Amino acid sequence: MEVDEAGTGEPQDKRYEEARSVSTREDEDADSVADGWIEVTRRRGRANHNKVEGQEDARSQSPMRQGGRSIVSKVLRASKMSRLPSDDLKIIVRPRDGLNIRSTCGVSLDEAIRREAGVSDDEMITICPNPTQNILVVSTPEEKTATKIAKIKVLTINGKRYETNAYVSAPEEMVKGIIRNIPLTYTQDQLVHALVNTRNPSLTYAKRLGSTTTVILLYEENRVPTWVYFNSVMIRVSLYRKQIDFCKECGRLGHRPDVFPRPEIKLCPICGSKNPSSEHECTPKCQICGEAHPTADRTCKAKYKVPHIVKQRRWRASKKRNYPSQDGVRSTPGGKQRGPRRLTWSDIVAKRDGDSVQSPPLSGSPKAAPDRDLAARMENMEKENKELREELTRARKQNEKSLRKIEELQQTLNELLKRMGESSGGIPSSCTSAPRGAAERGDATATGGEEGEKDMCCGGEDEAPAAVGSKRKSPSDVQPSKDADNHAQEPKRPRPGGRKIDAMEEMVNKLTNKTERMFETLLTRLNEYNAERNAQYAAVNTQLAAVNKRIEDLERGTAQLQQQQQERHEPAGAGLPLSQVANVPTILNRGSRRRHCVEGLRWRNGGGGHRLRRRRY
Repeated sequence: MEVDEAGTGEPQDKRYEEARSVSTREDEDADSVADGWIEVTRRRGRANHNKVEGQEDARSQSPMRQGGRSIVSKVLRASKMSRLPSDDLKIIVRPRDGLNIRSTCGVSLDEAIRREAGVSDDEMITICPNPTQNILVVSTPEEKTATKIAKIKVLTINGKRYETNAYVSAPEEMVKGIIRNIPLTYTQDQLVHALVNTRNPSLTYAKRLGSTTTVILLYEENRVPTWVYFNSVMIRVSLYRKQIDFCKECGRLGHRPDVFPRPEIKLCPICGSKNPSSEHECTPKCQICGEAHPTADRTCKAKYKVPHIVKQRRWRASKKRNYPSQDGVRSTPGGKQRGPRRLTWSDIVAKRDGDSVQSPPLSGSPKAAPDRDLAARMENMEKENKELREELTRARKQNEKSLRKIEELQQTLNELLKRMGESSGGIPSSCTSAPRGAAERGDATATGGEEGEKDMCCGGEDEAPAAVGSKRKSPSDVQPSKDADNHAQEPKRPRPGGRKIDAMEEMVNKLTNKTERMFETLLTRLNEYNAERNAQYAAVNTQLAAVNKRIEDLERGTAQLQQQQQERHEPAGAGLPLSQVANVPTILNRGSRRRHCVEGLRWRNGGGGHRLRRRRY
């Protein structure tokens, strides 16, 4: 990234005014970062283009120029910086009084800038030193912080004060143009009022270049217009050209004299000797072009940087010459370029459906050339349709799989419910021994209400006979059953005590509670799973509906295109009844009179001859 150094607001040397004439409108603004290169329009004749190329070839053959180019390329590479955020504001800080950025600690620079600008640690800034140009580039996203840094006048480092000049550079998207011969009587406000108005919609700012008659214009768009309105006058605009920095104090390229890090040393800008005398003589030689003149002299045309956009245009032109077939454009004898005819939907459908039967082309119309772009789009649509159908099939399979899983879970739940019902029905009979004791004593049944069973389960050994006796019936009233006979034949067993019954009841209660909790957990999980599957079913159904709708639209469009294709290739009168075909206008001959039958006229036979009657429809 190369940094803009033209906006210091100081008196500039006259060499910065040489942003040469309109023939240099290919050059671009080098005052913004590398991302700010923009494209500028300019029409150039082929003869002029060949002439410029011949001049460049002649220059490239000079060994001095090649050496100068190597030096310039090294300086430009060394001047490039790290890429900063494109949306941030960039502030250029130019130190003076011999501050050497290369030998100064970066932490000291950060502390000095924050202290002088009053920037807290919470405010985010990025400081990028440029040792080649001996400047600092500060990037920040906050406008308030940028305003503070732009007001810095002095930097104190290691107890020494250095005067500085800070300014905000133009945004990366800006393009710079220049106009000349603007009177010095115009102030900054008058310049802005005369230029930044509705007649120049893309112009955002105007500023005089030092104390010269040249004014720099900032544009938002990616092109610099050829003309600009200055009040009521149209003035031609040239593209601003960045020069290669040259220091007259040390005779080196890359920085300017105002930021020279060693002002106590004076060097000859021609030969580089230290502290030359007034009578010192040497042979001048330009470090940029290698010709016999001082470096970066006004007559040197190589001191301007080659814009990146010019390189891009040269690359594109070279690629176009080397690979002309990639353009995909056919040239006509008239000099104009015409691309292939775009393939329509009807042509695509006819081509796809006409593998076995092809419809004849229209008379007088050439055969349509296939459009590769449209064919590629049609192929992509077919692939997408195929993918949608596959996705629909996968969704249906997943739906069926989910239904089977839900049925399995429902079946498992029903089995659990059935087992729990059986276990709950057998608990009272296992807990109580009264019915079995009654059968052993020859009683018929010892069934009572729920209260009787509860008393028998909870009572002790003394209470059990009384409860049984209260339920006892006479042998004459009850007929003995087979079960009672079988129980009567079994040997008598001792009845369990009250403590044993309580322990059995507690065990049964714990088992019942545990089973109920398991059942509730299973039921909750089943409900959650059902809700999740329902949501998935809804999403799948929505996707299926969208896919079906799209398929219907494609089928409907294909049918319409086929119908249009058939109508397009059918001859006049095809498909009509014979009676209507016979009524097609023809030339009638009646006796000595020849009349042309036109649409809307019919012959009517009546009276003494044929009479023509006009009939309106």
